[in-house]
Amino acid sequence: MSDSKRSLFSSSSSSFLLKSPHRSPMRGRENASSSFLNVTPTKKIKKNDGNKEHGNALQIFLRVRPLKSTETDSCVEVDGNQITLRPPTARNQTKLFDFQKVFDENCTQEEVFNESFLKLIPALGEGRDMLLFAYGVTSAGKTFTIEGTNSNPGILNRALTTILSQMNGPLSMYTKLTVSCFEIFNEKIFDLLAQNSNSNKSKKLSPRGECKNQLTLGRYSDGRTSVEGASEWAISNESQISDLLLKANSERHKAETTFNHNSSRSHVVFRIILHREHHLPVFVSIVDLAGCERTKTLGDDRMKESVNINKSMLVLGKCIRSLATKQSAVPYRESLITRLFKDFFESPGKCAVAAVIVNITPGVEQFEDTAFSLSFAVDASEVYTTTAIDESLLDDAFDIPTPNYGAVKSDVLAQVQKYLDSVEHCYQEQVTQLMERTRCGNRLYAEMSDTVPREQYVALQKENNELREQLNAALKKIRELSSGNEI
Repeated sequence: MSDSKRSLFSSSSSSFLLKSPHRSPMRGRENASSSFLNVTPTKKIKKNDGNKEHGNALQIFLRVRPLKSTETDSCVEVDGNQITLRPPTARNQTKLFDFQKVFDENCTQEEVFNESFLKLIPALGEGRDMLLFAYGVTSAGKTFTIEGTNSNPGILNRALTTILSQMNGPLSMYTKLTVSCFEIFNEKIFDLLAQNSNSNKSKKLSPRGECKNQLTLGRYSDGRTSVEGASEWAISNESQISDLLLKANSERHKAETTFNHNSSRSHVVFRIILHREHHLPVFVSIVDLAGCERTKTLGDDRMKESVNINKSMLVLGKCIRSLATKQSAVPYRESLITRLFKDFFESPGKCAVAAVIVNITPGVEQFEDTAFSLSFAVDASEVYTTTAIDESLLDDAFDIPTPNYGAVKSDVLAQVQKYLDSVEHCYQEQVTQLMERTRCGNRLYAEMSDTVPREQYVALQKENNELREQLNAALKKIRELSSGNEI
């Protein structure tokens, strides 16, 4: 079968009865088949696109690649809107996954793009940030889905081409498009489009042992996570797209592994930045996650990379599970990739839409990988993104004149924060002075209680009580500022 033929499984925020514990994809393999046999069969649930309370449902898609010539048999079957998972040790014990829509193996790259990314593009006209990432084990087809080939491009190339075209129509409110691209390799961020880079092998280290192209996370004025120092390239026509994609791909860390002769060893984030005068930019992030792989199948050279990849994928799974079960604490900070995209699920005011393409390998040799990937898809279907919409963009869409507040928004936020900081500093100084006066008063009581007239002693005691009240009031105000005025 040619590269253009792939299968895609789609669930637009479906819910499931299948609930297996979310574990690391690299652990508990010896029990995977027996655990699978005890799973409750799935039932189709009415589609839920989200609501005001929960936000926008995370869009879930599943893509099953064709069997390779080295794979003996398939453990999955696609029939209409259903996928059947069949364990190799008990072929008569099957489990059925029923989703909103399932694409069979004849699905093309164009169909994958049209059903996933293209349907989310109208959200850009509402000022929403977008996130789409490909998830799956190594050799499942993630990079083909995102990048494709020269003759059969993937989502990334088609997304850039479509957005550029729509900037002359539905997205005409945006005046400029820039792109950046970076990878997370061994829990460090590297710029893949930096002008001074030629290849990963030639990246020079600073005296501190840091790569010149190494980046760090920061914050924009509106609170969204930024990647400090990432280079941006302006794109105005389609001919510039292929050159940038080729440069970024040549910089990415890749290596041969047991299941993939050209396996990506890093998470790659391609960010499309849409600019509008006097407004904060809108971000479209397309992510090709590195593939998990069992460490026992790897050589020493790949061991460290695999450990870091598996760890970050475990943290991603934990975050998805925590969000799905509405846990109060979500472990975003345990991995760079989850810290980077925390805003899509706990945004400080920006709306977001997100989608996941879960790539599946059908071979029975990787049955356990497929079972865990389906478990991830089940958990992810319960997740919601944030809800706020940039109403100024909606006004423009309906030609409603509105005051231009965007130009001063970031300055106002900065001034408010500066004021709050100065007020807190002022109260801190008052607390210090009051505490010193209180200590002096206590010392005076001890020294003068036997010699000072009764009237003067009472007056001093009254003054000390007033100082204590002022101190308590100041401390209360500081606590209120610290807990209730975050922006």
